[in-house]
Amino acid sequence: MLWLLSQITPGDSIVPPSGWYVWMTWDYNGDGVLDAVEQSSDSIKIHDGASAVLLGAYGPDGTYNPTDAFPLSDGRIAVTYSDPSGGVLFKIYSGFTTEEYASPSHLYSTVQPVGDADGDGKGDVVVYDNLNDSTHLYSGASPYGLITSYRGQLKLITPGKVLIFIRNSGSASFELYSNATDLVYTSSTYPFSTAADAMPFMYDGDGYADILLATVGPSWTLDLYVFSTNFLGISERERETRSSPPAVVRNGTLELDRSLLGATLEVMDVSGRVVATLKANRERIPLDLPAGIYFYTLRTEEGMISGKMVILK
Repeated sequence: MLWLLSQITPGDSIVPPSGWYVWMTWDYNGDGVLDAVEQSSDSIKIHDGASAVLLGAYGPDGTYNPTDAFPLSDGRIAVTYSDPSGGVLFKIYSGFTTEEYASPSHLYSTVQPVGDADGDGKGDVVVYDNLNDSTHLYSGASPYGLITSYRGQLKLITPGKVLIFIRNSGSASFELYSNATDLVYTSSTYPFSTAADAMPFMYDGDGYADILLATVGPSWTLDLYVFSTNFLGISERERETRSSPPAVVRNGTLELDRSLLGATLEVMDVSGRVVATLKANRERIPLDLPAGIYFYTLRTEEGMISGKMVILK
């Protein structure tokens, strides 16, 4: 077992006991200090900062073991559970101790916080069905339970506005929903061969999140379609459609020309946030980043090279 020592505030740290590991993710109780989460093979404990004070402790539920915990709103947290057969569920707790809701079990799925998808001011939970490429959206506030299910993968644009990315065999499209259930726009269908994704990002500077749809064709050409949304989230203006040979990263490894060795590589996501900065000291560079579309800048003594990059897993 690898023990991890994580810093919370200067001078405060926590070392887990044998058989546990610890990570700091959120300020669960809103006191301005990141809280510590200890996890063993079958239990999760949330500490108040680096102290020994427990905010909550979660053990096995029959055949289900807790696997993660994240805050929602109003002092509520969601704890995910899984069993060896592939079943996944989550529970919502109030005050770290009172169980308020338990979801049904889903097979081979991923549970994540999504923000306020239904526009009620409370954080919601999504369960992405990896087998059937569908998303189940659950309310993170009372009344609890399944709000709706979508065909495709959910991306939050703004509170109450969600994008559903739909990938069929050979085609990609997306839908926009208001308050989780009102379908306000369905895009055209765009062909793809290798990879495709859709995501919100700021493009035209009007203060509203736009949508980038990117597809990779059989000759490794990248087609980008940019859609601008208004405050209703329903108007479409196709701003850019172009094909160009992208930097395609297969199996998470970027291959560089020898002439670029020594350059500084900076990788940004579509929102402009820097997600990786490293020195290109070898021709093959592993990138520990999720699959998707990124922008990169290579800085050398002679100048700077920028472009778009597709990471495939």
